[in-house]
Amino acid sequence: MNIDLNNAESGMVIAEDTLNSRGSLILKKGTVLTDDLIKKLNLWGVSELCVEGDGQENTPAISKGIGMEGLESRFSDVRGNAIMEEIMAAVREYAAEKGSAHGAD
Repeated sequence: MNIDLNNAESGMVIAEDTLNSRGSLILKKGTVLTDDLIKKLNLWGVSELCVEGDGQENTPAISKGIGMEGLESRFSDVRGNAIMEEIMAAVREYAAEKGSAHGAD
């Protein structure tokens, strides 16, 4: 999936070789982005990247600092929808398991 460099985040994986305007290789497919690489890409004039998936698989909303309160708020408009309630229950379960795992570290 192509994304704007402004939406790139550390941990995303490059899905295609990234070339500069002259066709020279900047980053190989499979490279994991870091904050420093994103800054360098910006300096080199790269405006768009092709990343694996939608770029969000490894960064769940809870891990990105939204927290359960934020998710509850975002889901508030769909209360009563059975499918959305199931999704929210799964998110709660995931958050509880992730919290337990981190507490054991």
